[in-house]
Amino acid sequence: MNFLEKKSRWIVLIAIILIIPAIFFSGIMMINKSHKDKKIVSIGNSNITLFDFEKTYSSFIRKVISDTKDDIDISLVDTPKMRKSFLEELINSNVLNKTALDLKISVSDDVLCKYISSLDWGNGYNNFSKSNYISALRSAGITPREFEEDQRTYLAGRKLINFIAISPIFPEKLLDHFTRSSLQKRTVRLIDYKYKKFEDEVSVQEDDVLVWYKNNNELLEIPFNIDIDYLILDQDNISLDFDITDSDVDHFYDKNILGNNEVRSFDYIYIKKKDDRLLDIGNASNILELVVQDPNKFESFAISKVNNSQINNFYSKDHLSDNYGPEFSEIVFNLKEGEISNIIETNDGFYIVKLIKKANNISYTKDQIKDIIFKQKKNLLFVDLISKIRDSIYYDNKDLSAIATELSLKKHSLYGLTRDGGVINSDDIKNNYFKDRKILNILFNDFLYNDRNYNLVQLSSTKFVIVRINSLNEAFIPPYDLVKDSIKKVVISEKSRDLAIKKAKELLISLNNGNFPKNLSNKFSKPIECMRNKESIGIPTEVSDFVMKMSHSKLPFYDFISLDSGLYIIKLEKIDENITHDDDINKNFRKIFFDSYGKSESMAFIRYLRDNYNLRLFDNINDILNLKID
Repeated sequence: MNFLEKKSRWIVLIAIILIIPAIFFSGIMMINKSHKDKKIVSIGNSNITLFDFEKTYSSFIRKVISDTKDDIDISLVDTPKMRKSFLEELINSNVLNKTALDLKISVSDDVLCKYISSLDWGNGYNNFSKSNYISALRSAGITPREFEEDQRTYLAGRKLINFIAISPIFPEKLLDHFTRSSLQKRTVRLIDYKYKKFEDEVSVQEDDVLVWYKNNNELLEIPFNIDIDYLILDQDNISLDFDITDSDVDHFYDKNILGNNEVRSFDYIYIKKKDDRLLDIGNASNILELVVQDPNKFESFAISKVNNSQINNFYSKDHLSDNYGPEFSEIVFNLKEGEISNIIETNDGFYIVKLIKKANNISYTKDQIKDIIFKQKKNLLFVDLISKIRDSIYYDNKDLSAIATELSLKKHSLYGLTRDGGVINSDDIKNNYFKDRKILNILFNDFLYNDRNYNLVQLSSTKFVIVRINSLNEAFIPPYDLVKDSIKKVVISEKSRDLAIKKAKELLISLNNGNFPKNLSNKFSKPIECMRNKESIGIPTEVSDFVMKMSHSKLPFYDFISLDSGLYIIKLEKIDENITHDDDINKNFRKIFFDSYGKSESMAFIRYLRDNYNLRLFDNINDILNLKID
């Protein structure tokens, strides 16, 4: 019952700050055109469907899980309140996008590129990786062109808000008050009282312990738990013997490398599609005729005159196919160096391409090829091994110890594994694998209600765990005699805390009335300076924050703050206003006010737009609360 000694109050404070990037809202307009589903919101002549919400919200939840590395119970995030807040943001984003389109507001290519580059594509924020970018969009079922158009519309919508956010007017006196408060310095002295010092002054009777036991049964309950044995199958730690011959290397090179890593560098002329297709084709034909007659004129029309990013960059056939379409890719790869293509039509416009250079993207050494073959063979053999083990445990009911001996693995055990991944009475055991929600769901939801003794669970592409449940242990409240000693320590701790707070309150009344006990001055610390948003040396942050919020009628002024382990008597001695005439500092404070006022004005503007587009919420909107998010 160590947990009783560590904590006497059972309060969980969970603070989650969620910033929802625009990437989660990408593709909504595209989906509306092709997917028929329950409408939950209508905005003018467009809709948000239940499918739209599920797609964007699922992406958001997966991102939260990824960012926290499964260290968070997602049920604390995925709440009805969170779903409603997310839908609200989805509605606001669509309203702004629609307004930007109707008003023909746009952003430059440079703004768009900087924004997309700032997002996290697997390497962290502001660390753009083109390959990760393409891969992420492909897995989401969105092409780069579609995504970039969505983001351009999103940024245009945000432009509307920015216009509002920088325009509020507020009183100079309010700015002056804010500046004074933020730069204020307070000097205090402290007395640190530990609750433990008061333990000798309290007495605990048997009845006190028994009352606590009866009133706090739910805190003592040992939850439902299981005892398990398990093996970890890690591809990196399992010995798999095989040879790689020169013939293997030659075959791999011919099949996988030769001809498959060619890339192209090119320049192009782009004519964007407008309302009149025939006119667009005519314009493209006129330009093509000019550049064929005089190839030197190509550069005067080419996209490189505006954006030089294409020149000297090399692209694979797959990349061109994903971004411009298969026909575009095929034509470019069949051009000779310096050759100019005919007109290529795509969904968004017409292209005339000039091939700059052909190249081979990758060259491998023999050792590098052997390493690739080794990894591929090891993967295949590991997959085969997992298949055999699956048959052994599901059909042959092979003993776990026998499997461990055969594979030279260590068998592990856990006693008292709970649904949240805790291990009862085993605080020293590092339970890394069974903190995973996926495994816990399988063990406690699926595995308990079938007839198998074993289960094979995949942790990653190269790691599996074989689990055998040995016993199921129902929840119970431990008998009084077993826990009374631990409870007594808790009761002593609580009484000590109550006594310390009582004496602190009595002392404060005396001090603030001008009655200063003898020898108390010796107990106060040396002067400590506190400021907002600045760490104070030698005291907890909670104390420093409390000091800056203390109200006072005269100095010195006394108060106290109670923490987990003890309390602080605080003597507020001095307040320095630190008035500044620094223009840069004043500008920063003014910006804070702009942001604060601007948010209020922005929300009022969004409410106006929602009314303007006759926003309608359908009766089935509450279906978002019943969606099962994987």
